[in-house]
Amino acid sequence: MAAGKSTRSDQGGGWLVVFLFILVVGAIIAAVISLAALVDPFNWTPRVDEVWADWQGDCALGDRFPGFWWHAAVNLAYTAVTVTVAGRFVAAGAQLRKRRVARYDTLEAAAAFAAAHRECLGAAVMLGVMALLSITVAVT
Repeated sequence: MAAGKSTRSDQGGGWLVVFLFILVVGAIIAAVISLAALVDPFNWTPRVDEVWADWQGDCALGDRFPGFWWHAAVNLAYTAVTVTVAGRFVAAGAQLRKRRVARYDTLEAAAAFAAAHRECLGAAVMLGVMALLSITVAVT
């Protein structure tokens, strides 16, 4: 066989990779769209069934629902921050329970309990602020 010529068996593999990549990216975008519509703390985006409903004419989400992408980004950012704050609250609660038993044994144990208590209280306040933010924005 001459140099530079290829056989039929090594052609076309690149298109399959591109096609699979496009499918994966599309699935990720569909999941993000559904998650943004499902977890809607501010009541901005349409429901999931409205987003995926059959539509006549222009099917672009930005045209069907003005501001959809901006609202979806804010919803997902709010959700990420809230999940982080909730995780911190759970971890602080676990530390508080762990340090509660020995809080009267030594001064160091009392100081550790007080620090755990402050951290748990701070996380609880932040979680409350996130909840009030969601309710306030949804009502107004």
